[in-house]
Amino acid sequence: MVFASGSPNRIATYLAIYWLSGGLLTLRFAWAIRPQTGFRLASIAGWVAVVASGFVLLREALSDVFEPTTVADVLGYAAIVIGALRLVGAFALEQRIGRRWTLGGLVLGGLELGIGILLVAVDVTSPAVAKTIAAWAFATGIILLIEAVRLRAAGRALTAE
Repeated sequence: MVFASGSPNRIATYLAIYWLSGGLLTLRFAWAIRPQTGFRLASIAGWVAVVASGFVLLREALSDVFEPTTVADVLGYAAIVIGALRLVGAFALEQRIGRRWTLGGLVLGGLELGIGILLVAVDVTSPAVAKTIAAWAFATGIILLIEAVRLRAAGRALTAE
């Protein structure tokens, strides 16, 4: 398990891979809706995630240039930006489709904003940070699975019409 030892390196790698995959999926989504509203917001969120995760994944190669705390700060600031963009996107989507909120936008945005603030504000080597990130990862994974099931059902309903 990634968090078995609570190693900050494992935690950073996990978060970087999570944001890299999320960033690539967001860029794919942005490309799919390119002529529509929300393309720029999705593109910015995707690129922030990809660049920040690449920076963290390459931290060993960049160790002569950047300190480990700088890498944690970059990851934290990226999480803050991605969380804020998710929140803005959730409210924009609310205006567009008339739903009160989206689970993926508001809740995930709030969780990512919170984890970003945590990464910037506290010592990332603390065992409490590892446990908090593990809880965050579990919660966001469940939320993403729920959203995927909801989107699949909505897609099937659209194709059935």
